[in-house]
Amino acid sequence: MNYGTIIVNSETGKAVDLIDSRDCDDIVDTLSTFQGVSFVTRDRARGYAKAISQALPEAQQIADKFHLSKNLSDVIHEHIKSEHKQIRKDYLDTHKNEESELEKVTEPVLKLNNITRKMQHRFDSIQQLKKEGLSESTIAKRLGSSRNTIRRYQTMPTRAPRHCTCRNNYEKHHAIIKDGMQNKLTRQGIFNAMQKDGFTGKLPAFTAWFRNRFADYKSRLAQSFTCNTNQVFKTSMFRFGRRR
Repeated sequence: MNYGTIIVNSETGKAVDLIDSRDCDDIVDTLSTFQGVSFVTRDRARGYAKAISQALPEAQQIADKFHLSKNLSDVIHEHIKSEHKQIRKDYLDTHKNEESELEKVTEPVLKLNNITRKMQHRFDSIQQLKKEGLSESTIAKRLGSSRNTIRRYQTMPTRAPRHCTCRNNYEKHHAIIKDGMQNKLTRQGIFNAMQKDGFTGKLPAFTAWFRNRFADYKSRLAQSFTCNTNQVFKTSMFRFGRRR
């Protein structure tokens, strides 16, 4: 790729000369004809710095504001990146035990959802084949189900939901939960307070119940993490905006 150099009068903004090169020797030859220049604004190319020093040794060299802004944004961007890594590491370390417990809760919940979808699909298939006039034995063979299942599902207008009971009396500790949420405690913190109040349930069950009941709740730590990551995003966008 070929590069050229344009010389512009900083006061008028008009082009003074155009050089079909950016080599140091070519720049020196041209700049030597402009004696008495007090300052020269340039980019970060070393060849320009060297040429100006040789041709106009008395002139003050000034880096243009675009590159100053770029240098500053580069430093800020790298600093934010390093801080973001540390924030994420601290957050994950703090919630390591809690997340491991949540995985134990999530897996059976996903399995339950899959089972529910399969049961609903089987129910719909039985109802559809029944409307087509097929017999119980034919439907059972086609779907690979027992006749008892076919007979039971045929008599249902809609599939009955799976029965689920809650063995833990969370309402008994309503005041503790409410106080913990007002103080923006983590779920682990609320659970610990409930245990001191006599709660005998397990953390995975409480976590699943709490997330289902208060889906939008965020602790003080979670809000702080969200705020910091948003600040990283906004600061990073400044850098990219300057480059455009």
